[in-house]
Amino acid sequence: MHISIKTVSQILCGLLLLMCCSINWAQKNPLEQSDLYFSSSSRDALNRFYTLQIYNSIHNYTDISHSSFINSTINSTDSNQRVLIDIVDFFSTNDFQSCSLLAERSGTYQCSITMPERVREYILIVPRSYQGRPTPLVIDMHGFLHDSDSYMKVTHWSDDETMRRKNYIYVVPIGFGRSWNADVCCAGNKEDDVSFIRAIVEEVGGNFNLDIEKIFAVGFSNGGGLAHKLGCEAADVFTGIVSASFPNPKNVETCQPSRPVEVIHFHGTADFTVRYNGGIFGVKSAPDSFNDWAEILNCQVASTVTYVQNNTVCETYEQCQGGVKNTLCTVDSFHSIYDNADYLNLANVGWVYLNGGVPKNAQEVNIIDLEVNEGSFLFFRWMTLSWTGVISDQVDVYRNGVLFDTTKNDGLLTDIAMGVEAVYQVCEPNSRELCSQPTKASFY
Repeated sequence: MHISIKTVSQILCGLLLLMCCSINWAQKNPLEQSDLYFSSSSRDALNRFYTLQIYNSIHNYTDISHSSFINSTINSTDSNQRVLIDIVDFFSTNDFQSCSLLAERSGTYQCSITMPERVREYILIVPRSYQGRPTPLVIDMHGFLHDSDSYMKVTHWSDDETMRRKNYIYVVPIGFGRSWNADVCCAGNKEDDVSFIRAIVEEVGGNFNLDIEKIFAVGFSNGGGLAHKLGCEAADVFTGIVSASFPNPKNVETCQPSRPVEVIHFHGTADFTVRYNGGIFGVKSAPDSFNDWAEILNCQVASTVTYVQNNTVCETYEQCQGGVKNTLCTVDSFHSIYDNADYLNLANVGWVYLNGGVPKNAQEVNIIDLEVNEGSFLFFRWMTLSWTGVISDQVDVYRNGVLFDTTKNDGLLTDIAMGVEAVYQVCEPNSRELCSQPTKASFY
C-alpha cells in the first residue's frame, strides 16, 4: 500500500487540530538534548505516537532521543506497545522488492526479505568503488523510531566519501515498528532481529563478493544495543561491532561469542537518554560495559589511552584473545553523538579500530598549522584560511566536519561565510588522520 505525501499531510494536519487542546508542547534546542513532554491526558500510546510524528514533521527533527517519550513507551502496557509498533509499521514505505537475485553492480536498492514472522526490509548501497573484489560489509542499525531516510542523514557511516574511500558495502536494515529487540529496549519488541540481520548478510553475500573477515555490525542507541547483542550471538558472522550511545545489554554470563570480536563503544558524557553512568532501562554504565567486554574477550593487560581528539578520549584493551581490541571512546556529546562538540567522525575513528589498528592522535599528526580570519565589506562576509605544513600538492578542506573543497596546496583559501560561525580543518588528501586541529571562525 502506498500513501501519497498529500494524504499523509492531510492526516497529520487533522490529527494536529484534533489534539491541540489536549497536548502540551515543550521544545528545547535539539543541540541541548531536546525533550518532548506530554500532558497526562495524552499518555496513551496512540496519542504519543501521533504527537511525535507531528512534532517531527513540523520541526524536521528525527533524532528520537526523548527520554520522557521512551520511558512512557517502555512502561506502557503490552497492548499499547503493539499499537505503537503496528501504527509505525503501517506508515512505513512499501516500495521494497526482493534483492535475492541482484546483478553485481553499484547502486542503491530497497530490499525486502521474507522471515518466518513477516517480510522485513533493508536499504542496500553498493559504492561506485566496488569492483567485484572481496569487499567489507557494514550493517548500520538505526535508533528507536528512526526511519532509514532520517537516520542516513545523521549517521557518519552513510557518507558517500567515507564509503568510497574505505570501499565497503553499506546496509541500513529497518526495525519492525522502527525498533529493535536489544533485550532491554525498545517498545516491547520481541522480533528475532539476530536472525534477520544474519539473513541480510547471507543475501548480500549471495549477490556480492564479501570479505568475510570484515563484516561489521554498527548501530546507534537502540541499534547500538543490537550491535552488542550481535557481537555476543553472531560472532560467527561478524568480526567487529561498533555501538554508539548504548552499552552491552548482556552480562558476562549471557554474552559468550563463538570467537573474539573487535568492540568499539562511543558514548557521550552528557547523554541524558541512555546515561553514560547507567541507570535508565536498567542498563549498565559505559565503563562497566567496557570492562565486561574485557572479561568476555579475556583481555590480559590494563587499558590505555589510544586516541585523543579535543575532549574525546578513547581507551583500549589491546591484548585480548585472538588479537582483537576492546575500545571505549568517551565523547563530549549528548545522546545524538554523531553531532558532537569534538567534531569526531565516528566512522573514520571506528573504522581504524575495527580493522585492528589504532588511530593516530590529533596531537601527534598536527603537522598542519591552520589560521582562520574573518573578513567583511558592506554586506559581504568571508573566511580566509591560511596554513603551512602540508606536504602534498593538494589539500582537503572540511567545513563543519564535511568535505567542501579539494584545492591546490598554495596555503590560502577564501570561503564565503555561510552563517555566524564555521569550524574548519585542512587535511592531507584522502586522510582524515593527517589534519589540522579544528579551528573556529565566528561573526558576531
